[in-house]
Amino acid sequence: MDGRIIAIGCSTGGPRALKTIIPYLPADFPAAILVVQHMKKLHTQQLAMQLDRLSHLEVKEAEAGDRILAGRVLLAPGGMHMVAGMGKRVTLLDTDPVNFVKPSVDVLFESVATVYGERSIGVVLTGIGHDGAEGARLIRTAGGRVIAEDQSTCVIFGMPKAVIDDKLAHEIQPLQHIAPRLKSLTKPQQ
Repeated sequence: MDGRIIAIGCSTGGPRALKTIIPYLPADFPAAILVVQHMKKLHTQQLAMQLDRLSHLEVKEAEAGDRILAGRVLLAPGGMHMVAGMGKRVTLLDTDPVNFVKPSVDVLFESVATVYGERSIGVVLTGIGHDGAEGARLIRTAGGRVIAEDQSTCVIFGMPKAVIDDKLAHEIQPLQHIAPRLKSLTKPQQ
């Protein structure tokens, strides 16, 4: 398996944050992106459609078996956990909530760390609670990179704060610097 994968987790304030990142990535972006946004099913579908209209990338609400491809953004449907599978496909799980939420950032990040290891980049954005902190630990332990949103641009600093407090973030970036940073981190080596 080649290429990098980016896993993004967010909650309160997440739609605005995603609209500050995903539309600023180029059509030839060389990594796949998987997103967990804490919200209900109908709202995740609408968010995926909005992001698709604003973006150069294909953005869609994930369905079981969707392929994980460079230049494609898959958004976990509300009420389902999303995991990255070994065959470059996503699996959706209707299991118990984790950290009181479903979909859970930790569930996604754990699968990305397991399957992609050092090729994984975890991004923890604005949101209430600590979902994503354990997954960030797993990504970091697997050799991947972790970015946390800076408090100055968060609507709610809970999720990034948990990652920062546990000293899991390689970088702490304000929202407007995250898309350029992802472009830099995924640029093919010369």
